[in-house]
Amino acid sequence: MLKSIWTAVAVGVLLTGCSSGISDEALAGLSPAEAGKKVFDARCKRCHTINGEGGTRGPNLSKVGGRLEETAIRDFVKDPAAAKPGTRMPKVSLTEKQVDSVAAYLAGLK
Repeated sequence: MLKSIWTAVAVGVLLTGCSSGISDEALAGLSPAEAGKKVFDARCKRCHTINGEGGTRGPNLSKVGGRLEETAIRDFVKDPAAAKPGTRMPKVSLTEKQVDSVAAYLAGLK
C-alpha cells in the first residue's frame, strides 16, 4: 500500500514538471534573454544550477554560453536525444518561442 502511494506521488511530481508553467503571452515585451530566464526558472531550474541556485540532477549551466554556441544550445533544448544521443535529459514540452528564449538566455551565460 505504501509503495503505491509513493508511486502516485512520484508520478504527480513528474507530471507537474511536464506542464509548461509559463505561456508565450507572459513573455511578451521581454527581451529573448529575459524571457529565457523566466522559462528557465519555471521549467529547468529544478534540475539545473546557475550561479549556485537550482537543482543538481542535471549539469551546472552557469557558464554554458562560453562553451556552446546559441544554435547548439537551442538544438539540445529542443530535442536533447537528437542533439546528443544517449543523454539522460528528457525532452521538455516547450513552444518554439520558449526554446529560442532559453537558448538566448543560456548563450549569454559566460
